[in-house]
Amino acid sequence: MEYPKLRKDLIVKLNAIQSKGFSYQEICDFVNDKQNSFTLFKDFFSRFQSKPTFYKGQAKKEKLHIIYTLVLNFYNQNLNEDDFLKEELKKIIKEALSLEFESYIEINRSPRSYKSKLLKYYEHKSPAILSIQNNWLHKQQYEWRLDVTNYGSNFKLLELDIVSIFSNNAVIKTNEYWKLFWINAPLNELQYKFEAINAQSYLLSKDKENNWKIADNIYTGISSRIRPEYVKYESLKRELSNKLDDNITYASSLIEQNKLLNTIAFIQLLKGENLTEEDANELIHLKESCIENHRLLNTDVVDLSTFKEERRVIQYKIKECFRKIVKQMKRP
Repeated sequence: MEYPKLRKDLIVKLNAIQSKGFSYQEICDFVNDKQNSFTLFKDFFSRFQSKPTFYKGQAKKEKLHIIYTLVLNFYNQNLNEDDFLKEELKKIIKEALSLEFESYIEINRSPRSYKSKLLKYYEHKSPAILSIQNNWLHKQQYEWRLDVTNYGSNFKLLELDIVSIFSNNAVIKTNEYWKLFWINAPLNELQYKFEAINAQSYLLSKDKENNWKIADNIYTGISSRIRPEYVKYESLKRELSNKLDDNITYASSLIEQNKLLNTIAFIQLLKGENLTEEDANELIHLKESCIENHRLLNTDVVDLSTFKEERRVIQYKIKECFRKIVKQMKRP
């Protein structure tokens, strides 16, 4: 067996053995009892796990294979395959959640680097990983950062239960505590708070290389939280038409869908440099009003009905502003 595969398999077995409450010392005692060519000390395993090239080389190959074989024997005597698979699936969920939360802390630094890390646990382009990526994009667009210091943003995995394992699929249910307080970085002002204990379900599937990955994550959010929508500038640019009527139709559809921030962005793109200073300032004010309305709802300053009433007012003002701009564009 080549060193990389041996190392990976040995580490997996060691983690599974430890998860069952066995110590490195117990493993060493077993190895030393089964052979007398050398004496194994428990620091071997901690060094082996922490240093990727530890014990790599032809001279140490035979000894490493003896250690591997005896650890495998220890594993087979104390664990069965079902137990190991369950521990592996639990480990995937635990590590994926920790990494997701860590990526939120680093949201304004290097979230892209976390994509490759998360793909160790998530299927590529799965609903679960896309949801996390969309969260990154949204927070970056609004310059939000997760506040850990003042508001104590945190998460805890409270319960984890393997519901079923069948062929290449598994279902895991959890109970999780999430406390997420998002701050506007430039203003250092609270924009959104989420604090809840909620039940979540995870669907895991085997990929082409026989590795278990998270395919989907299903949960219910807080109905009284409505974050400001992500403005899809590239999509809006593609919708721009040479025909004014088409642009009017598209903008009107955005307004009716309550995609107010996307409507404002579309109007700004439509007029470009031809936007008068008065109209430009009005659109900026409407955008700020829209974001502020979301902030008040998402920080519990106003209730949902008050938010919706204010949204209708802003919606009407955007319609009037757009109607005025269209009139200007129709003038000969």
